[in-house]
Amino acid sequence: MDKLTQLFNISNKLTILYVEDDMGLRIKSKAIFDNLFKQVDLASDGENGLLQYDTYFYETNNYYDIVITDLRMPKVDGLSLVKKILEQNKNQKIIVTSAYGEKDTLINFINLGVTKFIQKPFTMDEIVDLLLEVVESLVENSDKNNFILGENLFWNKIFKELIYEGKVIKLSHNETTILNTLVNNPNKIFSQFDLNDLVVSEDENKELSQDSLKSMIKRLRQKLPCDIIQNIYAKGYKLQIAR
Repeated sequence: MDKLTQLFNISNKLTILYVEDDMGLRIKSKAIFDNLFKQVDLASDGENGLLQYDTYFYETNNYYDIVITDLRMPKVDGLSLVKKILEQNKNQKIIVTSAYGEKDTLINFINLGVTKFIQKPFTMDEIVDLLLEVVESLVENSDKNNFILGENLFWNKIFKELIYEGKVIKLSHNETTILNTLVNNPNKIFSQFDLNDLVVSEDENKELSQDSLKSMIKRLRQKLPCDIIQNIYAKGYKLQIAR
């Protein structure tokens, strides 16, 4: 199996934020990333990158799997961006891109715990090799991201998969979104309006009704081997861990 296929087999389930002020490189790199990752979001500078990072978390209750950022950018530079991101999520996988002759500055990133570095302009082979290392490290640590829901029942936070007795239970996009949101906020009650903002209607021309959302959650419950989604009367839904 070639490296590109190895990478895709893992990365197609992951999300990435790419922060780069050079528009040409940004567009060129996105064309590569779009073929590898489930979702690719872009930012043109550090300030916009931080806003996009916060917005994604606000909208999904999840962090990006990987952040790639340039070192020197206007408004907020790469070092400041990385510091702010790691304050929010100390386990964030971050790759820093830099121009030739910036090695001294990279020491500051190493001290922060940045995952990897790559020099610009990078080739397809170079970025594939680097990304493969990063995603494989995610796989190696994926067991640490298995959230226990019940006996032999886990939710993998990295790959957003429901695993029962070693097998993956197939979920729709909306079912995955709902369950992942509940898992990442186990003590929070989500109203129907909260969940309605997260999921999408099967018919793009229609808004999702409350009855449709209830049916969606009912179908999700039917796929679960134990009842872990609790309906709080007049309030909404929350995760109920089976004991």
